[in-house]
Amino acid sequence: MWLNCIVKTNINTINPGIYMISKKYKLRQNDFKKYLVKTKVLSGQHLHIRFLKTKLPEAHFSVVVPKKIAKTSVLRNKIKRRVYSVISKQIKKFPQGLLCVVFLRKGSPTLSFKNLQEELQALLEQIKI
Repeated sequence: MWLNCIVKTNINTINPGIYMISKKYKLRQNDFKKYLVKTKVLSGQHLHIRFLKTKLPEAHFSVVVPKKIAKTSVLRNKIKRRVYSVISKQIKKFPQGLLCVVFLRKGSPTLSFKNLQEELQALLEQIKI
């Protein structure tokens, strides 16, 4: 009986090329709290980015999706995976020691992957250190 509820979907429409970044590129919680105060800010319609140049050997990234924006952890993690996917495709372009935190705003859970990708890439290109 429960088999009648299964809907066949194309896997590419659900997950359009999701790639995660490795742990060495993720910003640790200690660094997050330590450097968050001294950052520069870039803002877009659905997200804003805080970034800072440090002496660390690689660029580090973090994504923050507040519970106020996406109530369920499933939706928050889906949005994080999408943002990390965009970042992972251009991770080598960023300078050494860049600390970057992406904060999402209202309306971001309803964005398509393509729109989120365009807005994030536009903001990431503006980072000049």
